Amino acid sequence: MSKMDNKLKQVRVDTEADFGLHPASCALRGQEQTPADPEVFDPGGSASPSAARRKTQVAGRTPHADLLASPIVVGGLGRSGTTWWQWALSLHSQVTISGQWVLDYEILLGWAAAMEAAAREAQRMNRQHPRLPGEPSVAHYAGSPPEETRRLCQEFIARWTTGNLQFGLRPATCALREQEQAPTGAEAFPPRASASLRAAGRESQAAFFRWGIRTVWMAANAEERAQWHRLFPGSQWIVCLRDPVATFRSLRQTFCPEMTPEEFARRWHEVQRFLHSEPQRCWHFDLDRWRQASPQERRRWTEELLHWLHLEPEEPVLQAAAQFPPVNQALPAHQRPYVSELDLEQVRKLCR
Repeated sequence: MSKMDNKLKQVRVDTEADFGLHPASCALRGQEQTPADPEVFDPGGSASPSAARRKTQVAGRTPHADLLASPIVVGGLGRSGTTWWQWALSLHSQVTISGQWVLDYEILLGWAAAMEAAAREAQRMNRQHPRLPGEPSVAHYAGSPPEETRRLCQEFIARWTTGNLQFGLRPATCALREQEQAPTGAEAFPPRASASLRAAGRESQAAFFRWGIRTVWMAANAEERAQWHRLFPGSQWIVCLRDPVATFRSLRQTFCPEMTPEEFARRWHEVQRFLHSEPQRCWHFDLDRWRQASPQERRRWTEELLHWLHLEPEEPVLQAAAQFPPVNQALPAHQRPYVSELDLEQVRKLCR
C-alpha cells in the first residue's frame, strides 16, 4: 500500500471518528432501518414511555444506530415555540440545534438527490461499459457509489449546517483544546483536533452526539419533507403547532405582515396532517398549553421528550423548561400592528 493510500485511509478514519462512528457502523451505510416504535408525546397527554422503553432509548443508540442520519428537527409554524426549543435543547451537553437555513431547502436537498441519482446512473453505465483487453481498471464514468454519495451529502449538509468542522466535538472539548494550546486568533480552532483531544472529548461525552436544525416552514411542505427524509431517514421532529388564531395574529404582527388567512390555513392544515400521519417521527409541542402548565408539568414533559430523543435528562434543560424564560421577542406588544377581526374570524373558520 502506497503512502498516498495510507494517508487517504487515515483521512477516512479521522472523518468517521469525528462523527462518533466506529468501523462496525460503516456496515450500516445505505441500510435504512425501520425506526423503533416511539410514541407521540403531546404535552399534557396520556402517552408516556414505559420504564423498559426508556432504558432502551438512552442506551446510546438512535433508531437508525446512526447519529449522522438522525438529526433532531425543530419545526412547525413560526411564532409557535421553534426558537425556544432550539435554545433549550442546545443547553444539553450532547445536542446542538442550528438555526434555520437562509437559502431555499430545494437547493441543498435537490443537489443531494441529484448527486445520488448521478451516482446510480454512473454505476449502471460503468457496468455496461465494454472493457478492452489491457484497458486500465478505472471507472469510465466518474462518481462514488450511491451509498457513499449519500453519506458524503449527509456529512456535507450536517457540517455546513452546524458550522463546525469538528462535528461531533462539543464545547467541552473546545475548552480542553483551549486549556492545552491557548492559541489566539484564527488558530484558536484548528481544522482538526489532535487524536488525544478527540479521545478526551469522546470519553467525556460517551461518544454520543445529536445534531439538529430549526426550520419554520418545512413541516408545511410535503415535498421538502420527503426530500429531507430520503436523505436523513432517522429524523425526529419536535412539531410546534398551537391555536391557529393566536399563531396567525402573531405572524401578521411580526414576520409575515402580508400573509392571508387562506395561505396560513393551508400551511396550518399541512403541519397538522404531518403531525398525525407520521406519529413515529413527531412530538407535538403546544405553546399555549405549555404556558398554562405548572413548572413541574413542564419539567416532566421535557424529561419524556429527552428520553424519546434517546438522551439522558440534564438539569440545565429541565430547569429551562420549568422556568420557561422568553428567548425571542420579535416586537414589544405596544409596537405590534393591528390585525382585523375579520381576518381572525376567517382563520377560525378555515382551521376548524
